[in-house]
Amino acid sequence: MIADTLAVVLESEGARVVGPVPAGAGAIELLRQEVVDIALVDMSLSDGFADSLIGELDDRQIPYVILTGFGALPTDADAGAIKVIRKPFEAKNIVDLLGPYSKGGK
Repeated sequence: MIADTLAVVLESEGARVVGPVPAGAGAIELLRQEVVDIALVDMSLSDGFADSLIGELDDRQIPYVILTGFGALPTDADAGAIKVIRKPFEAKNIVDLLGPYSKGGK
């Protein structure tokens, strides 16, 4: 699973990873329980598109990056995203992108 592999890579770089969570409802619940500095969001979740999760992130002013296999997103959920990254992608690109959001930056 891509999310699990990405979590391992990020943890090896010193990140504290919360998740991955396959469903938007589960991710929203996790946001209520954990401190989240930035989120990586796949638009296709097990319970549908990630629009409700994106709305929750926007409401909480948590920055997010969208990871997607879509050429063009079917909604405007990317409007507030820091960046939209198309699959396939290199994990190093994600690590580099998240560097400024780590404790003390890179």
